[in-house]
Amino acid sequence: MKKQLKRSLWLICCLCAMYTLYSCKQETTAEMKLWYNRPATNWMKSALPIGNGELGAMFFGGISHEQLQFNEKSLWSGSPELRGAYQSFGDVFLDFEGIDSCEVENYYRELSLDEAIGRVTFDCQGVTYEREYFASCPDCMIVARLITPGNKGKLSFSVTLKDGREGVARCKDNTTLLLQNKLDLLSYEAQLKVMNEGGSLLIEGDRLVVKNA
Repeated sequence: MKKQLKRSLWLICCLCAMYTLYSCKQETTAEMKLWYNRPATNWMKSALPIGNGELGAMFFGGISHEQLQFNEKSLWSGSPELRGAYQSFGDVFLDFEGIDSCEVENYYRELSLDEAIGRVTFDCQGVTYEREYFASCPDCMIVARLITPGNKGKLSFSVTLKDGREGVARCKDNTTLLLQNKLDLLSYEAQLKVMNEGGSLLIEGDRLVVKNA
């Protein structure tokens, strides 16, 4: 009788322990993210970061004018004889057509810490604009994805790449901007490539222009 009672108690305890573990697994973990309902106005206080250990960027989430300030871990000023400082590599500017004067609704800007992806979404004149930003470690690049879901042909913007010190990138070819410069004894280079789906991609001076993508 005592053995049966002990076995019964042991079985009940095991079942309770299994149920507790199962219940813990069923609990949903809250999303880890930073979010705002307006664009950033200050680099230090409200711009959001992405990075991969090699490259990093801060995005502001501007509506008609977006800025991504980026850097690379080896770009320092100075020389072997003079201590330098970590430098901003440059900025990417995106200027959008057709949304500078419209009334924007449902603005949302976030950085998902679970996914390491930055997002900006808003509605303008019945069109939803979505942007995604992330830094790929295997490819060693920063990626920006711009879409207007269900509204093809509504995305028009220009892209400019500027040095953090002096100078603006030139067009390397019909899809790529090339920035080359020298800081003290260090030569550096950045390239920005546009891959559009639909619409057209044009060169206008030192910038690339996407029309009706």
